[in-house]
Amino acid sequence: EPNKEYFNIIEVIESLLSFFKLSIKMKNIEVEKKYYDTNITVFADENMIRTSLRNIISNAIKYNKTQGKIKIELIKKDDHTYLIVEDTGIGMDNVTLTKLFSYTESHQLKGTLGESSSGIGLFLTRDFLEKNNISVHIQSEKDKGTKFELKF
Repeated sequence: EPNKEYFNIIEVIESLLSFFKLSIKMKNIEVEKKYYDTNITVFADENMIRTSLRNIISNAIKYNKTQGKIKIELIKKDDHTYLIVEDTGIGMDNVTLTKLFSYTESHQLKGTLGESSSGIGLFLTRDFLEKNNISVHIQSEKDKGTKFELKF
């Protein structure tokens, strides 16, 4: 069960970007950040959200092209905070997209530089987000990239 409390989501994002600094540099990925404020708190289990965001950002790096781009945006709308992570990576077709959160399907697709994948990351991500009542909406287009939108 989640241990919900208020925490600064920007600190979590910045810490994860620091963690992935070398991977981002190796692929020469540009990271663009847009936050509607400098101190944005959300109510959720911080460890579950950190794990979920680590999986989403890791995939945005892993499946991105060299010299690609990742955009991370926090938007306030109708008493909700929206966190958007968008990349310019390889994207997914509709069949892959519909099976994305299912662990029974094998999606152990190697990254664009041969990075390994267990196929379990997004399965856990969905579970953790659901337990925190955070909805997730995903858009993706083959060869164009993927966009995750989390509604807190």
